[in-house]
Amino acid sequence: MLWIALAYGQRIDAIGQAAASAVGVAAISAIAVVLRKRLTARSRH
Repeated sequence: MLWIALAYGQRIDAIGQAAASAVGVAAISAIAVVLRKRLTARSRH
């Protein structure tokens, strides 16, 4: 039972790290999109 619990914990850790990295990438891309929109809006004016 202990080995199963350890393996399950490692899987949860991996899923958590993958989710955190995905959220980080999404946040960076969202910020990049906002910055690009602001830059294009300034250049239009």
